[in-house]
Amino acid sequence: MTDFEKEILRGSEPLHQFFEELTKAGYRLGRTKADAMKRLLQFCGSDLESLSIGDRNNLYFELAYFSVFGARGSQPVSPFSLLIYGTTRHEARWATKAFGSYTIPNLNEATKLQQDARKIIDELIEEGSTSIRLPALEFELGKDPKRRVGYLRVVHDHPRNAFLYHFIPLVFALATWIKRCKRDGCTRRYLAVRQKQLYCSLRCQSRIATQRYRKKRGHH
Repeated sequence: MTDFEKEILRGSEPLHQFFEELTKAGYRLGRTKADAMKRLLQFCGSDLESLSIGDRNNLYFELAYFSVFGARGSQPVSPFSLLIYGTTRHEARWATKAFGSYTIPNLNEATKLQQDARKIIDELIEEGSTSIRLPALEFELGKDPKRRVGYLRVVHDHPRNAFLYHFIPLVFALATWIKRCKRDGCTRRYLAVRQKQLYCSLRCQSRIATQRYRKKRGHH
């Protein structure tokens, strides 16, 4: 972290707190695009209302992180990027205030993101393709002569759009590896480690092997 970034954090306690929570969220999303995709597929299959308050709050910060930075892997969060994020137009913020003017999704917004992500993933798995309509992409490029830094960010009417701008290329990069478990009774979406992988886990694979063994031996 640069001296300038440290100065930013010292000058704003809400920004400092938000920075710490988003940094933790970035670590939870993982170091690679595959890690982030696994977490988002888990999000697609979650019952959001049944999550504990702590787990749900962690998820909200992960969604907020992803909407700003996408799948950054091990790259650190920039406090200056968050400073710009915090000055976004009011109507382009999430519904829940976390620290100061910095916001995260609420349950309704997380549910809508889940529906969007499920639609994209499920159509890709079941039909081989999907169509997505998004608002026109607009960038804001700015500079601060006093601090001698510049910034580039997506301008959007709602952070849901920013989430999708990051989610779509991530799905594109891993499209052939995203599958649904073939075991009857399991509908889990998963990221395969082999192209010929049919089941989401060793547990499901073992159940299939057991069923085949019993059928072969004449057991029911």
